[in-house]
Amino acid sequence: MLFFVFVNAAAEAAGCSDSVCGRYCTAAHKCYRSSKCAGVGVACAASLNRSRHVRGLVLGLKDARPQLGTCAVVSSSDALLGRDLGPRIDACDEVFRINMAPVTGFERAVGATTTFAVTNAPSWLHPNEFVNRTVLRRDYFDSGHKRPVVFVQDPLVASESVKCGFKHTANAYRLKASAALRACTKLGGFRCILMNRTVVDAAWRVFCAAVVATRSKSLAPSTGLVAVVEAATRCRRLVLFGFGNPTRKGHYYAPARRVGPELHGAVETAVFRIWQQADPARFEMSTSEEERRRRTT
Repeated sequence: MLFFVFVNAAAEAAGCSDSVCGRYCTAAHKCYRSSKCAGVGVACAASLNRSRHVRGLVLGLKDARPQLGTCAVVSSSDALLGRDLGPRIDACDEVFRINMAPVTGFERAVGATTTFAVTNAPSWLHPNEFVNRTVLRRDYFDSGHKRPVVFVQDPLVASESVKCGFKHTANAYRLKASAALRACTKLGGFRCILMNRTVVDAAWRVFCAAVVATRSKSLAPSTGLVAVVEAATRCRRLVLFGFGNPTRKGHYYAPARRVGPELHGAVETAVFRIWQQADPARFEMSTSEEERRRRTT
């Protein structure tokens, strides 16, 4: 539980000045007020790195008691292509994936193992766009691959007090999340779980420490960020794959698809790097640069 205490403190972290990073909105009640924002401003990596609150996000995990060993969290970025990370991913004790991303045909790049899948409600309610039933049956029912535990979440099913600049109520989104859970369960063969709201709240607090959101932009934590927070509560060590590298176009299995705008990749990367610097034994980002360093040492 200390993890969530430290994450809560991050919402109070100061952002960058207007002169450095563009418009920044002051915090009120641990939440940025959209009425003061003209647009979406992103906190600087340097400012985040100086913030003891953001560093506290990972330091608070030191007192947690996760049950799992080394976990890979694999993004859906097409930056994974051509890097031959599959064997290293599969060598981890557990593998988290995003939105039931397919593995068949991509094993060399992303591995074949999936232990947990963190999915969002829209991916189940619009199956042809993300969760393709035919692909799922091929990857998990017909291939002999182990079937994952599936977490279903909607980022807007969070406590109103932690959402920065997004004032819509959670009721409608709770209904969507419940409908998505039914769709997952109806498919059969998976253990489908509605994600604990404390994890979604924690992802929001990380998000709000790094970005200023407005209602008009409808920004929310990415599924990737939620997956990393979920894994952090369960795993003694995390290795992030596909985070921290620029995406060329979109997802590795659908390069032409536009990537969601939830959180600027550079900001997400800055947060993860801070965690890695604060506790390198616990967090690792497998970037192209670090892979080259690994091969030469």
